[in-house]
Amino acid sequence: MLHFKTNLHWKRQAKEPGGFARSSLCTRLLVTLIPLAVLILLVTGITTYSFSRIFLQTAQERTQSVTAYGMARELEMALENTRRSLLFAASGVLDEAGMRDFLARSNHSKQIPFREFALVSPFPDESIFLVTSRNEIFRIPLPEIPTSELLFQHSGSNMALRVGDVSLTGIEKAEYVLPLGNATRNMVFSQVVRMVTPATNHKGAYVMLSIDAAALRNILSRANSTRSPLWASAPVSDARFCFLFDLSGWILFQSNSPDEPEAPLMTSLARTGMEGTLGRPGHPEAFQPSGGAGAGIFWNMLSEVQRGKHGVLPDMGCLPAGVESTDHHSLAYWPVTFRHSRDGPTEIYGGLAFIDYSNLSLSAGYRQVDVIFVISLAATALLSFTIFLISRSLTRPLRLLAGRVNAMRHQGTLEPLHLTLKDRETRGLGEAIDNLIGTVQRQMDEIRAKDEAILKAALQERATVEEMNGDKRFSDMEDVIPEIFGTGPRIEKLKTEILKAASVDVDVLIEGETGTGKQLTAEAIHRHSARARAPFISINCGELDENLLLDTLFGHVKGAFTEARTERKGAFVEAHAGTLFLDEIQSASAKVQQALLRALAMRVVRPLGCDRDVAVDVRIIAASNVALMELAESGRFRSDLYYRLRVLMIHTPALRDHRENIPRLARRFMDHAQNLAGRGRVDLSRGAMERLVQYDWPGNVRELQ
Repeated sequence: MLHFKTNLHWKRQAKEPGGFARSSLCTRLLVTLIPLAVLILLVTGITTYSFSRIFLQTAQERTQSVTAYGMARELEMALENTRRSLLFAASGVLDEAGMRDFLARSNHSKQIPFREFALVSPFPDESIFLVTSRNEIFRIPLPEIPTSELLFQHSGSNMALRVGDVSLTGIEKAEYVLPLGNATRNMVFSQVVRMVTPATNHKGAYVMLSIDAAALRNILSRANSTRSPLWASAPVSDARFCFLFDLSGWILFQSNSPDEPEAPLMTSLARTGMEGTLGRPGHPEAFQPSGGAGAGIFWNMLSEVQRGKHGVLPDMGCLPAGVESTDHHSLAYWPVTFRHSRDGPTEIYGGLAFIDYSNLSLSAGYRQVDVIFVISLAATALLSFTIFLISRSLTRPLRLLAGRVNAMRHQGTLEPLHLTLKDRETRGLGEAIDNLIGTVQRQMDEIRAKDEAILKAALQERATVEEMNGDKRFSDMEDVIPEIFGTGPRIEKLKTEILKAASVDVDVLIEGETGTGKQLTAEAIHRHSARARAPFISINCGELDENLLLDTLFGHVKGAFTEARTERKGAFVEAHAGTLFLDEIQSASAKVQQALLRALAMRVVRPLGCDRDVAVDVRIIAASNVALMELAESGRFRSDLYYRLRVLMIHTPALRDHRENIPRLARRFMDHAQNLAGRGRVDLSRGAMERLVQYDWPGNVRELQ
């Protein structure tokens, strides 16, 4: 109570004017200096973060530009390798066997695979057209290919190709009829990029070599993944991609997952937020922007690429689905070039755009904020610790006194402090506390002595009638089953089970600890059953040996053995039309169990020495102080006999499970003892009654009696 009042007093002081001035030195130092230090660190961190983010954004744009250059270079190398392969093939012998061998060797190398290889001759019989599909090479009739377009797509002029010059087309649709699998005619579609050059040794003929546009797309997909040396940061789904566009303003295809090399060409991410024309002959996924948020930026980028320039522009203005919005994106672009002749200059074939929505600068900025936060936190912690050490050295004597007093309060003891304190003020305070503790100890000793005397006198007082009789709220079954004395949920349940067992004429198994009233339960079942007027015979199987128990149960005729001078009916016959109670049934031997099983199954018995069976009408109530189920499972008791006996099962509760009946039982046993002894009334003290209720009673009611 004193501690509670002190806390209330402190809270009132904190709310009053000047409460902060009366707070501890450590509190005042922490509250004053720490916020100031945090504010300085916060302003410094924000300023540093602002300038660092500008530099980080510049570095990110440069990284994007380098990445776009690397991807464009990958495409240029693929096209250049294809051009060289075409020129090499055009200068050799062009027959079907050689062309097949060239395709097979090329497609098994690590270079980009070829789709078509053709020799187009002015003489149709000399033309050869080979197509690869599913790692197989097929020769098919020469399809209708616009020869003039192939021959004159060179530098935008109409000059015919010379030997050593190569013409490169855009993405075109190719259709073939191939014998694949079990079918003889399968239509195969492909989107290809074709290269054409004059044949060196075939006058008037030209050689064509094509690659799948999807193979070029896969180069970009691989370069935009962790499998590429261009990888600079962990890719996020749909957060960074690239796309290829031609000089006419058509977006041809975008990068995809490298795990899906057979996926069709797509432009869904590249055209996000823009309006325009979707699809052109031979390429249904091509897209040409004409309006929308990013169309202006796209056409500016195309204009720069047409002039052979590269750079970084703001993003297209729209975010793909699933990408979180951030405050800075950029688009890096780089022209893709192609050399049409061996010694001629490179010409622009198209452009590559690389968009990164993963926002590396923002991520790095977050990390910088984390670093600044950690540094500020560490500096604050260090400053706080320094202030704490200073205040700790100043207030150590007072804290020592307070700690010892609080320890005594928690331990519930009062002892003099006996502290060695140096300064005069705290030494005087310690002596005053020791004097106060001494005074309180003397007063507590006096109070304790008085309490012990009062308690001793109270325990020696006679227990009241209510304490002796316990709960007076008797149930309706108190008078119905007087054999079972007591109240409470467990006793009420036992009485209910007794009445249920008495209402049906079947065998009953009673289980319960020793002294819990199994004999009384069996007698109550018999008294309340339809057999109440017939005999109730009780046999304790644990008191008799095997032969004597068999003779007791089934009887014998005169002369059955040497000492059988008279006839004995046996318990089954004597209990005819009544009840036979078999206590401690678990003690019966195997031979006795066999005989009991036959008697229960057939309801006949055969006395010893008799050659005929005697029919009996008897109800069996068996009792056991151990669980018969466990004995049956371990093989120490016949399971078939167990199931014969337990048609109904009743458990008698232990006394420790209904302690509320201990006072009433004690009063009843004492009254009975008084009547037998012929003495006056004897009562229990309150202390004795409390001990009785708290005891566990392993012997149950019998031990209590």
